[in-house]
Amino acid sequence: PRQHYAVATVAEYCSAVHTGLELIHKERLDASNAPGGKDRRVAVYAVDDMRITDAWAVTPALRYETSKITGSSAPNDGTYDNNALMGGLSVRYAFGNGLALFTSAAYTEGLPMIDHLGTDAAITSSEKAETYEIGASFDRHDLFRNGDQFAIKGVYYETTLTDVSSYSVSGVRPPAPALDRVETSGLELEASYALDTGLYFDVNANVVRGTEYEPGGVSGDWRLLPADSLRVTVGKKFGKELDLSWEVVGNTSVTDDGETSAGFGVHNLRATYVPQNGILKDTQFRVGLENAFDKTYTPHLSTRTAPGRNVKFSISRMF
Repeated sequence: PRQHYAVATVAEYCSAVHTGLELIHKERLDASNAPGGKDRRVAVYAVDDMRITDAWAVTPALRYETSKITGSSAPNDGTYDNNALMGGLSVRYAFGNGLALFTSAAYTEGLPMIDHLGTDAAITSSEKAETYEIGASFDRHDLFRNGDQFAIKGVYYETTLTDVSSYSVSGVRPPAPALDRVETSGLELEASYALDTGLYFDVNANVVRGTEYEPGGVSGDWRLLPADSLRVTVGKKFGKELDLSWEVVGNTSVTDDGETSAGFGVHNLRATYVPQNGILKDTQFRVGLENAFDKTYTPHLSTRTAPGRNVKFSISRMF
């Protein structure tokens, strides 16, 4: 359950607070390659979206999470309790001409999982990460011609992961030595352009680099670094009823420890129909054809080939 409310105190200041409660209960049987047990968690969080003026926006956030991991059989039949307080802060300044600058800082913890049973260092401590971002965005109507809309956003980020246990403990695949820390940085880019005729274009790209450090100071490329990716969509909207789109998703090839994961590009087609009258008004019907050319490929960091041609149909309604 979530609560949502807003309070206005002065003409130029308003605050919208989002609060939430999460309850998680997982049970898993013992397997030859993984221990079984129970994972019970409770988390509460609060996010305050504060609009100080038309230009300034400040958003602090807090999250508290507690977990209890219980093993189902010896030698992993102990019970382990963990908890963590996390938080972050983002600041945004809008210039009033469509341009905005923003930055954020966050501290997060990943509490132990059932997979860590039997590994004392992993089950009694959490992984900790600090992330910093800086970026800019631009949004403007009637930029190149009447009725068009252009938007672009770029974000540079850096993350440092410490108390690394998920990728160092015995039995974790791929095998990894003990790690002191992992440092990653990357650039995300989003851009969109739409015409009043309904034609639109979307582009999303992500480039990331990372280095892992062993306790002795030895460093190398982060072995679980994702591939650089690019997603391009071309579509056309016919009023509010019909939306047709063609999406191309591509990943670059990655060479890790002498092994290369080949790059790939796949095509997805979608059609979305939303009736504007009658009993089905505002009900969304969507048909998607994923991997339209039935390409065989294996995403980087995956041990199995991706699904072939896949047809999905969904119906949704928001009240």
